[in-house]
Amino acid sequence: MTSRRSFLKTIGLLGLAACTPQTRSNIAKPEAESGLRLHLPPATARPTLPPSPTPFPSATPTATACVARLRGNGFLPAHQVRRGNADRRVILMTYDDFDNGEQGKKNFDQILSAYRDLKCKTTFFLPGGYIREDTILEIAPIVERIVSEGHTLGCHGLLHEPMTAYPDWKVHRSIEVWLEQIRTILPGFRPRWFRAPYGDVDDRLRLIFAGYGMQSVLWSVVSNGMVPETYAKVVDVARSGDIVLSHSQRPYDARLARAILAGLLAKGVTVESVETGLAADDYLPDECGKS
Repeated sequence: MTSRRSFLKTIGLLGLAACTPQTRSNIAKPEAESGLRLHLPPATARPTLPPSPTPFPSATPTATACVARLRGNGFLPAHQVRRGNADRRVILMTYDDFDNGEQGKKNFDQILSAYRDLKCKTTFFLPGGYIREDTILEIAPIVERIVSEGHTLGCHGLLHEPMTAYPDWKVHRSIEVWLEQIRTILPGFRPRWFRAPYGDVDDRLRLIFAGYGMQSVLWSVVSNGMVPETYAKVVDVARSGDIVLSHSQRPYDARLARAILAGLLAKGVTVESVETGLAADDYLPDECGKS
């Protein structure tokens, strides 16, 4: 089993490379103090990936200014989401985590195929630490498929560990590396949503993530995903507006994805992602668009 320190060395945390000079001065720490390696392999060592199937153009100056204003007045950190739109018959299924082994790939295929066939959308919160030089060619098709099939991709931090214990510089560095890793696959990608690992989030984290244009999403129903009763824990329990926490690597969340979707649809609800299923007050004003 790879130690956490070895893992951090393997992925070569970026931290400084994508930051502005002002941000760097706020988050940079000497390696001796941080315990983190800052060296990435040379750019030429990166595998060559095909172009992303979905372009993510840079935000317009107007949209960027709008989001900056909303960060400043507290909209993003103040609008943490725990439920969707309870005034509509909508349920939001969400899937955390990632397993890049063979079984993990099968799980993703089961989940994504079910949503494709039943014409539903969902939200995935992926940790970036699984995307390394030795795995990126295997992971890229899954990440690309999530986005190209119309699902929402959100940030789940870099490593799956509580972030409220992180000092500010380490939170920033984790976000910067997550962005760098995902953008290796999806150039220009701009996430709008994050879910802190374990739901371990506080005002400080919400404010830091808001600085990157991201809004916190929690949940109101837990599927479990480790027991055969997972179906009942979702279909029999979820009501209009619920956000369901599932995990892509848990066997019953994947194995029963199609049955769960069919059961929810039979109840007369729609299954949507956070892009469409939240209450109107939890979205950025229209003038900010999707930026």
